[in-house]
Amino acid sequence: MKKLKGLKFFTLLLFIFGGMAMMTSFSKNKAPQEESLTGVIEMYGNEPFSYPCIKDAEGKIYTIVASEELTEEILKNSGYRMTFKGHYQPEIGEELEIDGKKFVHNASKNGFFEVISFTVEK
Repeated sequence: MKKLKGLKFFTLLLFIFGGMAMMTSFSKNKAPQEESLTGVIEMYGNEPFSYPCIKDAEGKIYTIVASEELTEEILKNSGYRMTFKGHYQPEIGEELEIDGKKFVHNASKNGFFEVISFTVEK
């Protein structure tokens, strides 16, 4: 009888620790690493529906996702080579929503880049 109780206890511990291991292995990283992207600003679309994009040295184009204030600052430095810090976002076809705004219609072919900060290389 004692062997049966010990076996039940061992099985219970195995399930508990196994479940905890599975939960931690599948948890999503809350703070993605900041990435950098160097390129120039180009405008795409037709007025009044134009939108700014970053074109890198390889010719890849990313739609800028940033606050209105940051976007205005970026556009003031248009024409200069800039280095952006931020995060790459999904490509076309995947729904992207940041701060309650949906970014689907003004999508460039390589996706989006969420800008956190930038520096101008003059």
